[in-house]
Amino acid sequence: ARTGPPTVRLEQTLTEIERMFLQRRWPHVYVVNAEGKFCGAVSVHDFSPYMRSGVAPSDKLPDHLLQTEYPRVTPEMGLGRVLEVFSGHTGERLPLVDAQNHLKGFLSKTDLILLLGESVGGL
Repeated sequence: ARTGPPTVRLEQTLTEIERMFLQRRWPHVYVVNAEGKFCGAVSVHDFSPYMRSGVAPSDKLPDHLLQTEYPRVTPEMGLGRVLEVFSGHTGERLPLVDAQNHLKGFLSKTDLILLLGESVGGL
């Protein structure tokens, strides 16, 4: 797993969220609460049109843009379960959360392929 995914807090403004999209250029930004717990993700495909709709840049993220059911993985998941989660996700990366749902990093499909290679004795 890797650390440092593009992350914003729930209370940040739309301008701050937009800045994270521009800095990192990922299709999703992860959203955490004040305690660092994963709340969901925001898609640039939903966010950009919303920003162009005439909203105030100082507004907070509206509930309808937050994908609270965004898939995530945990360190306790076996490879089979992680594969299952990735198979239902079209993106390249998934957030990694601990047992208390704190965001710890992310796992990419490339990382997963490397882990699979190690688990079968190297390819």
